[in-house]
Amino acid sequence: MRRGSSLRGLGARRRGRWWRGRSSRRCRLALWQRALLAYAPNGDALLDELDWGYLAQRLNMTGAGIKGTALGAAFMARAEGTRIGMRHLLAAAQRETAKQGVRQRVPLQEASR
Repeated sequence: MRRGSSLRGLGARRRGRWWRGRSSRRCRLALWQRALLAYAPNGDALLDELDWGYLAQRLNMTGAGIKGTALGAAFMARAEGTRIGMRHLLAAAQRETAKQGVRQRVPLQEASR
């Protein structure tokens, strides 16, 4: 696989160089949907109802941050024995951005609408 090929066609290429930084909302939406699979290989559902638009719009993260957040949310949900939900994703996003020294202010009640 070529470098950056997963983002090709998603608007990640800017003026002949690979753009590194915050992704656009459309790119973030695609990255969130790729990072979180709906079903396990055995057919079990992995996700509760997620607000994809909310994730892409409110959580301004890089692709690596999205991947780390998805992994953290999966571990949290697994520890509880539940499916991955918005509360898992938002808690994992807060932890992920705290690693970078950024405080994410996303009220959990707002996302659980």
